[in-house]
Amino acid sequence: MSTARNIALHPRIRVSTLERDLRSCYTIDTLRLLQRHAPHLNFTLMMGADNFLQLNAWKDWTEIMALAPVAVFGRPGYHLRAASSMAATRYLSRRVGEDDCQRLPFTKPPAWTLIFNRLFDISSSTLRAERAPPGN
Repeated sequence: MSTARNIALHPRIRVSTLERDLRSCYTIDTLRLLQRHAPHLNFTLMMGADNFLQLNAWKDWTEIMALAPVAVFGRPGYHLRAASSMAATRYLSRRVGEDDCQRLPFTKPPAWTLIFNRLFDISSSTLRAERAPPGN
């Protein structure tokens, strides 16, 4: 069983169809919806360093940073560049050190951390395609 699937089976993780039902490809729309449906929960946005590097091109990116803390995971070739990206520079004073990253979900946004994790040279799109049921 894959690591992602093992994580998804964790009892504190709930799979939802909210994002599919929203019919939007924008992260900001998903965050707004999640906060409307569960304002009592602390959400943390997780993304790869490759995405964080170009976060400033995303729709309403500063609102994304204002709505949820962001955990940025290393990606081959992007880790150091992400640390000096526009988002990293703009929110430098709100960076949570990797040693304190466990407090990120409880930190008032904007807040972010860069996590030096084991690097895998495979994209999430490729993983989804490999795991898709036949006929999808």
